Amino acid sequence: MKRYLIIDSDWNTISKIQKTLQHLEGFCSLKPTPCRHEAMEQILTEQPDVVLLNMDGVIDQPLRFVLELYLYDITIPHFIGISSNKDQVYQAMKHGFYDYLLTPISRTEIRKSFLRYQKIYRKAPELVCLKSYKDYHYLDTSEILFLKADNNTTDFHMLDGKIITAFKTLKTYEDQLPDHFKRIHKSYIINISKVTRIDFGKAQCKLANIERSIPFSKKFKDNIDDIHRSLYNASYHRSN
Repeated sequence: MKRYLIIDSDWNTISKIQKTLQHLEGFCSLKPTPCRHEAMEQILTEQPDVVLLNMDGVIDQPLRFVLELYLYDITIPHFIGISSNKDQVYQAMKHGFYDYLLTPISRTEIRKSFLRYQKIYRKAPELVCLKSYKDYHYLDTSEILFLKADNNTTDFHMLDGKIITAFKTLKTYEDQLPDHFKRIHKSYIINISKVTRIDFGKAQCKLANIERSIPFSKKFKDNIDDIHRSLYNASYHRSN
């Protein structure tokens, strides 16, 4: 799931972008903001893939704001400028902006811009390699529901119901898997994109495609809180 942040004060523009992208699979909105400090905080902590930045004085010196991000150890998001002024297009592109939308924005132009983004930056499947002697087994991480520790082996539970055993510890794969995998228990790592429910009372998670619940422990409460915050923000902004 690609996340985007809108830095703007015009709620008509914000609403039009969000409603357009609700119908485009693979995107979810972070909390829009017109505040420079809040925008910087969200970019540094949430690291969105795309930032739509209003260039018409919503924040002071917007291009300097973009350049400041290069001081930090983060993946720089792809910027899309928003403005009523065509003269800003050159400066934006010179500063590495991916695209530019002129106001009043049309839904067609929003859709076209994000479809181009999907085409250009579509990632190859992320793989994890299970090695046993001279046998190499490659798993697409998007097909993994969760991992379960079993002494010194790890069971990979897949979307199609298969269970694949690897002869290494859970800790080994915790360090190898992409960021959307979180450890929630000494015996479990889950794919957070497959979470459908978090029951804090029972300390359990429900995942797509399976009936059983996955327990989480107090030791990994920070990870559970991160998962809850991420999923809640995505669902909230999708419904507004």
